[in-house]
Amino acid sequence: MSVLPTTARSQALRRIVRPLVVGVQRVDDAAEDQALSSKALGGRRQTISKISLPEFPKDARDTRAWMEWVAAARWDRPQRPLHLLAAARRAEQIVSLLPAWSRDDRETMVRATLLHDIGRAFDPTDSRPHALVSAEVLSQCGLPREAALAAHHSGATVECRARGFSDPSGRWPREDSPLPSLLTYIDMTTSPEGVVTTLESRGREIENRYGRESFQAKAYRSISAELAIGAELSREDTDRRLLVLDVGGVLLADPLAEIFDELAQRSDKSREAIVGFYGRELREPLWSGSVDEEEFWRLLLDFAGLPPEPSWWRRKTIRAMKPLPGAACLADWSRRVPVWLLSNHRTEWLEPALGQTGLGQFLARALVSDVTHRVKPDRAAFAEILEVSGLSASQGLFVDDQARNVQAAQAIGLAGLVADPSGDWLVTVNRWVQDHAASGRGID
Repeated sequence: MSVLPTTARSQALRRIVRPLVVGVQRVDDAAEDQALSSKALGGRRQTISKISLPEFPKDARDTRAWMEWVAAARWDRPQRPLHLLAAARRAEQIVSLLPAWSRDDRETMVRATLLHDIGRAFDPTDSRPHALVSAEVLSQCGLPREAALAAHHSGATVECRARGFSDPSGRWPREDSPLPSLLTYIDMTTSPEGVVTTLESRGREIENRYGRESFQAKAYRSISAELAIGAELSREDTDRRLLVLDVGGVLLADPLAEIFDELAQRSDKSREAIVGFYGRELREPLWSGSVDEEEFWRLLLDFAGLPPEPSWWRRKTIRAMKPLPGAACLADWSRRVPVWLLSNHRTEWLEPALGQTGLGQFLARALVSDVTHRVKPDRAAFAEILEVSGLSASQGLFVDDQARNVQAAQAIGLAGLVADPSGDWLVTVNRWVQDHAASGRGID
């Protein structure tokens, strides 16, 4: 599930964007034409082209909002947002398949990849190395890790020295982790137009654009070790494995059974009548997101002849999502293979439940039907796993408590397993995770 903004939304954002000069209270348009923030440019005042930028997101860690910011801003080159958004999409895909990475590392990686060139929006004439301007802007936004990653990406230290600027390590020490290498690799294998390319092609493109003896070309030649590390992290070989789980009946109890019981107790309608109405009128709109969650409750409660109290029923639904035996295995599984969710669910219920149970920290990604608008057993719901992960069907195992959903997964080539009430499925998944995650073999 990509969180990148739609074209229509991006166009709407561009229409409502407000001018911004970071760190400087704008007095008039002439002042905006003449100066960037002295902080954003390291104490220098620069003459620049007049630019309009959207206001920064209120929550600096809100990656969705930053993606909208990138799409809405006017950049030094029209291709810039294409490169940044495509690179972020690749980072999102790669880190979701790295089970050893923490959630914070994964989110930081995506934000840093998205914003590593943000300085180019504030200094379109390239008066300073853009990595330094990017790091300064991200520091001001309260994103110190992202700032350090931007400061060191793609041979930035070589450019700084070649242009007579200080090494960024003095202010932004290079992070001792795989993140800087992966950022450099993604940047160098994503073309300016946002197309995935080879290192050889990108190297030729840099030399053709700037010249073989340019500092840009020298910077590229200086990062071979980083590129090798990044390539290893992002490798797409047959050793990759992906465990995809449903939620209801697999990790957490299905809440609707308890909700239907409660409704029948309070209503003059039978449980069978309530379940029938839900199945005929509400199931598909609820899970696909085509009906608002509060509207779902209004319609269901109206049928049952009960007062419209959606908040009370929402809280009860979340409380009913109690951990099942599979939840106790999730931490161990997630250390060995990446674990994704594929669920017919509502984010209004699922996100609080995953937070309260602590299960969310073990999940690399969640494809939830009210966001993807793809409801199991629709083939498209399973095809999205392969589309987003970049893996082949033979590399995944899908577990669901509904046989029809498992059969739909198997129809596109995924290995499928029904989460039977006896718990035998846990033994099978444990064996698959332990014996096959690194070997590249399938289920016996």
